[in-house]
Amino acid sequence: NQLIKIKEELNNPPETSIEQDCQPFTNEISIIPLEKKPKFNIWNQNAITVAGGNGYGENLNQLNCPVGIFIDKNKNIFIADCSNHRIVQWKHNTTEVQIIAGGNGKGNRMNQLNYPTDVIVDRQNHSIIIADWQNRRVVQWVN
Repeated sequence: NQLIKIKEELNNPPETSIEQDCQPFTNEISIIPLEKKPKFNIWNQNAITVAGGNGYGENLNQLNCPVGIFIDKNKNIFIADCSNHRIVQWKHNTTEVQIIAGGNGKGNRMNQLNYPTDVIVDRQNHSIIIADWQNRRVVQWVN
C-alpha cells in the first residue's frame, strides 16, 4: 500500500495511523522538510521596539492596547491607543511622542475618544480620521 510506504519513508511518525478504506480520502500529500525555515525568521534577529515597550500605562512612553497604526510618507507612526482613549504620534528616528487626538479621558465630547481602534492621516486635507469604536462614530480632526 502506498500510504504505508510513505509512512515508513517519513520514519514512522508516532501521530500517524493508516487505515484501509475503499474510498480515497486524499488526492495529494505534501511533505514539508522541517529544516526549511520561514523567510520571515530573519526579522526576529533585526527587530526593535519603535513604540511603547514600557508596560501598559498612560505615560507618553507607554501604550495600553495599541490596535491600529498608520505610517505616513515621513515614516511617522500614528497609533490608536485604544484603552488610553487617544491617538499618539511617534516621530521617525526620535523619541518624540505626542498625543494628537483624545487623551482627555474616555467620553463622547469632541475632544474625547472612547476606545479608538484605527487612525488614518489625510495629508491632503491636513486631517486625521479616527474610528471611535465605543462612541460608534468616525471623526475627522482637522489640523
